[in-house]
Amino acid sequence: PGKDDLVFLTSMPWISFTSVEHAMPGHPDDSFPRLTWGKYHDVDGKIMIPFSVAAHHALVDGADVGAFAAMLQDFLND
Repeated sequence: PGKDDLVFLTSMPWISFTSVEHAMPGHPDDSFPRLTWGKYHDVDGKIMIPFSVAAHHALVDGADVGAFAAMLQDFLND
């Protein structure tokens, strides 16, 4: 209670997925982002890792998620 600076992280390293749907409590104060990654796999010599972002649109938009994805990709490339 009283925390508003959390991010929920989870991994499913056993499966490679194309989408994830998180159970949301429906509480108006719950706007925590939810990040999920899954099992990596090789596609034509490139390592692919499924990654899902669920965020409240009042706080985050597509440009924010795109910028995060670009930074994450840069980090993984290094």
